[in-house]
Amino acid sequence: MQPGDVVLDCGASVGLFTREALDLGASVVLAIDPDIESLKALRSNFAAEIEQGKCRGEAGWPSGEMELAAPAGSVLLNSAAAEQADTGVQDL
Repeated sequence: MQPGDVVLDCGASVGLFTREALDLGASVVLAIDPDIESLKALRSNFAAEIEQGKCRGEAGWPSGEMELAAPAGSVLLNSAAAEQADTGVQDL
């Protein structure tokens, strides 16, 4: 990831990878999760960033499936595999 990138955090949960991406300079993070309770926590954890337009927390896909496409050269990371650092993000 490079500073200024737009990041999609699929399965964002409460936002551990979202925080990491913002700390590394992402211009915007779109964080999505199918679990409404996780989404509520994420929106609480990133209220200031959402207000600033740096983060969006969105509900996931009701069917359990979602199609995504990324341009050539995009970097795709899995938040579940990201190293969990002490980010100050509140868990459920």
